[in-house]
Amino acid sequence: MSRKILKMILFVLVTLTVTFAANTNNNTTATTSLSNETTPEQMPMRCPDFKVYAGNNTLNIPYTITCCIAIVCAFYFALFGYRGFKFSLFLVGFIFATLITFVILNNHTTLPLWGLIAVSLAVGLFCGLLTTFVIYCGLFLGGFSFGFFIGIFIFYIVHLFIHITIKWIPFGILLGLSLIFGILALRFQKPLFILSTSMLGGVLATGGVDYFVEGFELLDFTWKRIVASDGQITCWVTCVVLAIWPVLFIMGNLIQFVKTGKTFNHLAGKNSVSLQGEDKAMQRYRSLNMNGDVVAKSYYQGEEPGKATEV
Repeated sequence: MSRKILKMILFVLVTLTVTFAANTNNNTTATTSLSNETTPEQMPMRCPDFKVYAGNNTLNIPYTITCCIAIVCAFYFALFGYRGFKFSLFLVGFIFATLITFVILNNHTTLPLWGLIAVSLAVGLFCGLLTTFVIYCGLFLGGFSFGFFIGIFIFYIVHLFIHITIKWIPFGILLGLSLIFGILALRFQKPLFILSTSMLGGVLATGGVDYFVEGFELLDFTWKRIVASDGQITCWVTCVVLAIWPVLFIMGNLIQFVKTGKTFNHLAGKNSVSLQGEDKAMQRYRSLNMNGDVVAKSYYQGEEPGKATEV
């Protein structure tokens, strides 16, 4: 059952990626060359007229609430992501499905903002419950998101040296890394889930702070890297906001590997329930044979009758 669900998820992800890439190619002009000559000109990151977005603009209520919740969830992921395993699985599925649904509906429908949020939350709730009860789906999505954001961070570094203009390169790299880490998460469950929750914590905190400080300037720059469009970081404040990501990622890994997740194992509960059931059955039937006669406990332990048990 879980294998069929994973195959369905993979098929949907591949289909969405191909469709989205095709739409991007139709809406933008693609360049088929990639060389050192396309290296972006380094602009001085000076912003003397910088003003905090939250202090000089009317905040959008849905965005404000969402970013506040994202920052709270970020610290939960970084500190207790693996410790609260079940709830983290729910959040991974909920956040992943909500964001994907919101992006798709925002680009292809004319629903008002509150309608987009309502539909996205409904889909996110369903997927959150799915990842909670089907653990392998949650682990796969956790590894998938880790690989995706690893690819995003690689694009940040590559952009300093060369500008990618071929649309399929970012999509191919992101999809490949996401699938690789998603599959690895099914094999190395504990370490990769800790890495995934720490990564999500850094990303959510960075996105939330980015809205209040710059009004999603960093998010806009990230989107341009994904679609291989032109874009530059023109203010040093953006770099400061971006630094939250690796700092919280490293902090989350240290805290979880050393403290909160060191002695916890999500598989221990399953094993303990199984052993507990076996003990109850043994205690119930250890003194009865099939005919209802009382027999010695040593009969079930393979001891010879009449032989004293060594203590």
